[in-house]
Amino acid sequence: MAGKKINNPHDKFFRATMAHHRVAVDFFNHHLPKNILQALNVDSLKLIQQSYINNDLQETISDLVFSCDLADKPAYLTLL
Repeated sequence: MAGKKINNPHDKFFRATMAHHRVAVDFFNHHLPKNILQALNVDSLKLIQQSYINNDLQETISDLVFSCDLADKPAYLTLL
């Protein structure tokens, strides 16, 4: 691996750490407004698939998207 350049190391690090449920919960607890946190069921947080292969067989990586229950309804949290 010596000499191999990693593209977007900060993005890859953030994505890798946010894949851990406890890290994601801590992140949202720190950054979301209190009224949203009170309605958010953190146990329901699930990271949705991040990469897709299109018809031309090219990989596309999406923003970080979490499914969750918010005020007892299905919702999504997106990190750009």
